[in-house]
Amino acid sequence: MPARTTALLIVGAALFAAGAAGAAGAAGAAGAAGAAGADDAQTVSQAVTAGELFPPAQAASLAYTLDPARPVIFHVRVPQTASPHGVLIFVSPRDDAEPREGWADVLDRRNLVWISAEGFGNDRRTSQRVLVALMAIKHLQRTLPLDRDRLYVGGMSGGGRVASQALARFPGFFSGALCIVGADYVTPESALVPELATKRVVFMTGDGDFNRREIRRVYSRFLDVGVMRSHIIDLQDFEHQYPDAEQLDAALELLDRR
Repeated sequence: MPARTTALLIVGAALFAAGAAGAAGAAGAAGAAGAAGADDAQTVSQAVTAGELFPPAQAASLAYTLDPARPVIFHVRVPQTASPHGVLIFVSPRDDAEPREGWADVLDRRNLVWISAEGFGNDRRTSQRVLVALMAIKHLQRTLPLDRDRLYVGGMSGGGRVASQALARFPGFFSGALCIVGADYVTPESALVPELATKRVVFMTGDGDFNRREIRRVYSRFLDVGVMRSHIIDLQDFEHQYPDAEQLDAALELLDRR
């Protein structure tokens, strides 16, 4: 196993163990967060480093993947609804990190926090982008009460590929994945298959998407490994593109089915 993958797995295990404690601490901060959220929800930038989120030895083990002192800028939008909140960790194919037009209303209605890292598009290594998705969970756990059954990782195009890989490699951290016009199948470790099989995955493509055939194949592979709550949305007149608000809402409706 490559050293960078081993380092991610080590820190992943530590993050999972810290999850309950982080959620408990966030619950104590819920009152202050609620008071601060009296205004309409807005997307804010928050900087954090791996060195802040992980113990020194674990952060150092990730140096090959990401400098522990390098700030990662997350764009975060918290809906003004009752906690605990669900989360959509979004991996963009480009360096931008803002929700698309019309998405904010959908996320608010579904009580989903938006968090996306600026500057981690398709030119970054997959291992970096997966690590940043794990960092997003850890970061939110410090300040917000989260619904552990609604922690979704999603992405578009190359970001969708990262989302599918993150779920397969770290099923303990996510409730499901939303893969928009991009997805990969990586063979999960045998010990992870039972947990992966409990997850929910939505693949989105269309008749004009050049990745359509590959996405349908990845969808079938997830079913074959036992992820029976996998769904595919195959749209007419839909190219290699982002979904509009209505299409996003339909995908999230499938992810929220338990």
